[in-house]
Amino acid sequence: MSADSDRIDPAPLVEVLGRELELGALSRVVGGVVGARPWPVVGALHITCADEAQHRVIDVFQELLVTPYVTAMASGERTAFRLVNLGGHHEPGALDIAENHWAGAHDVADGPKLMVARVDAHVGVYTDDDDRRAYGRFLRYNHSSPACGALAAVLRGVAMRGSEGFVDTEIRARRILDCFPEQLQMLAAAVCRAELSALDLTSEARTCHLDSPTVWLIVATVTLNQEREHASLLTSVRVVDGHEVVAEAALGVDVTRYEITEEPTNQRAVIRLTTPTP
Repeated sequence: MSADSDRIDPAPLVEVLGRELELGALSRVVGGVVGARPWPVVGALHITCADEAQHRVIDVFQELLVTPYVTAMASGERTAFRLVNLGGHHEPGALDIAENHWAGAHDVADGPKLMVARVDAHVGVYTDDDDRRAYGRFLRYNHSSPACGALAAVLRGVAMRGSEGFVDTEIRARRILDCFPEQLQMLAAAVCRAELSALDLTSEARTCHLDSPTVWLIVATVTLNQEREHASLLTSVRVVDGHEVVAEAALGVDVTRYEITEEPTNQRAVIRLTTPTP
């Protein structure tokens, strides 16, 4: 880790990996990591699903990270470079373009700039017929609705344009159905979706052309949509200095290792990784 990037400490994010938090709480942790040192330039890329339920995570990210920390445009506006699409999957080339934008504000003599890349998959939360907390639907308007609809379609075997990008392969989708009871399948799929995008983001950060020296903070989360409140669950955090991964902690894409439980005191989700079979 370089002398510059060692001043970005992902430890506060690693501490909450796999734990469901109130929506603003997770964004505050990200903001605390970003604001722990004065960066000459801070840019942000935010990827979400097109689902209208994701408006709140966009608003909170704007309020708690973009507005306080991201370098303003010439107009004075502070905003993220946004991708909004089905499932919240990464589109190749996005990091390259976003990095180029903020490089225009960067004096390299001041040290590297920081680029924050966050991807949010999402899942609905409801109570099933056995009075258990379950994932995959929520009360969107006047009736229960699938969330994420794109992930639900893929798990049902519906062919969608680009569907191989949502859970990677039909084999991985089948593993989700085989490894988890119905009430947990969509949460596992959303975690896998977020992690696949995070790996794509990391791969691009390691290979894209840099217009000026850059440290990347790549964060992947799942938004839990509920009728009255939303929450977030961190699935991974990575720091890439230039083209080198210098820190990472992740739930990963091996769905067979996900262990999904709930905290007994507040019924919030917790995801840990089981020990791999030798």
